[in-house]
Amino acid sequence: MTGSVIPAATDLVALNQVKRYIGLQGDDSASDDILQSLISSVSVSVEQYCQRPFILQTFNEAFNGNGHDRYVTKNFPLLWVPQVYINGQQINATPGPANPPIGQPGGYTWDDISVYLIGYEFSKGYQNCYVQYAAGYGTLSIPAWQANHLYSIGNLITDTNGNVQLASFAGTSGATQPTWPTIPLTQTVDGTGGLIWILAYQGSPPPLPLDLAQAVCDVVALKYQEKSRIGLKEINITEGASTQYLDDIPKATMRVLNLYRRTSGLWR
Repeated sequence: MTGSVIPAATDLVALNQVKRYIGLQGDDSASDDILQSLISSVSVSVEQYCQRPFILQTFNEAFNGNGHDRYVTKNFPLLWVPQVYINGQQINATPGPANPPIGQPGGYTWDDISVYLIGYEFSKGYQNCYVQYAAGYGTLSIPAWQANHLYSIGNLITDTNGNVQLASFAGTSGATQPTWPTIPLTQTVDGTGGLIWILAYQGSPPPLPLDLAQAVCDVVALKYQEKSRIGLKEINITEGASTQYLDDIPKATMRVLNLYRRTSGLWR
């Protein structure tokens, strides 16, 4: 039976992308299940090899202050930073450039890979600094809001304005959808169970870079052609993590994966 394999939330490409790439018609579903399984397994393997998640997630990082005004986050690209604390003091977000004119109120801002302080520093200390942020690329589908649904901290939904809302406090949604704000980082109370949303990202998050998506399609196509899985090799990456990949992946494909690998020195 075809169509029984459900796409995973961590899938980096869609089934129709792979089918177009290998020359299968959209209505040719005979290989859908095996292709979908390969997409999910290859997506996990690519993330393990690159030692970083790619799909949009929220992160909470406590770290040692370094006495500087910049912190490079562990995950990227940064999409929003709702909270920064230093020695227990909450720092407010400040719209504008990373280097504002003299006299502008202090706070923080960010770019693709770093959080910048304005008028503050990440004072030296042990685990005395904390940053909450979201980073990554858009999933294949961020679900719409649901009524009377239990949401956990970090859950994402698409509101009626087409923006991404993040659950900053867990709870059960109300019977009717709240009125969604359009100003970034604005909070919205939902229902009576403590659920609070924060406008995390306006519009749709950026998609996976084209070269990385193509590399994933390349690996899926290669594994599909060698369904016997001859040539698979297991390797240790770091700290006990392991992944599987084909020995004969083209060098051009590996060069792309290495560009996005955390240890490559060229982070995107």
